Amino acid sequence: MEVMLFAIITAICLLFASFGDLRERMVYTAPIIAIHIMWGVYLWTSGMYTERFLVCFWIIQMLIYITLNCMSIWGGGDSDLYMLLGDICLLACNGANVTTVGMCVCISLATGLILSIIIGRFEFACKGEAFKKDSGLAVAPGMAVVMIVLLIKFLIGTVIV
Repeated sequence: MEVMLFAIITAICLLFASFGDLRERMVYTAPIIAIHIMWGVYLWTSGMYTERFLVCFWIIQMLIYITLNCMSIWGGGDSDLYMLLGDICLLACNGANVTTVGMCVCISLATGLILSIIIGRFEFACKGEAFKKDSGLAVAPGMAVVMIVLLIKFLIGTVIV
């Protein structure tokens, strides 16, 4: 039952992050970090993955996170969304192997970024502005859609069935 509550809290925070990113181009990191920790504790105690697997996965995720922030590839809040995406992919894969989880993260990230571009095109069209290669995009909406779909997949596969 707590999983359903965690998923609802996560979805609500992702929606708020999306609206904030569209409005202000800013994602507040505190709720995202808190949710990342919440899912991390759940994953650690659930037994879906071994402790060794989780530690290795989170170290790799943290190295990518640091790289994204240090090289200013995208904003800090977007990098926090990437960390949360890793947790959500672990949930959706439900105990799968390294290759499956890695592919899930890569495909989910690519899908989220593509959706962000599509949403950005609509956003700029509604504002009557030209969409250019260097236009600042809101990454959170596309990532939120992907994570919410993955959470629904997880809930259907574990809680609802």
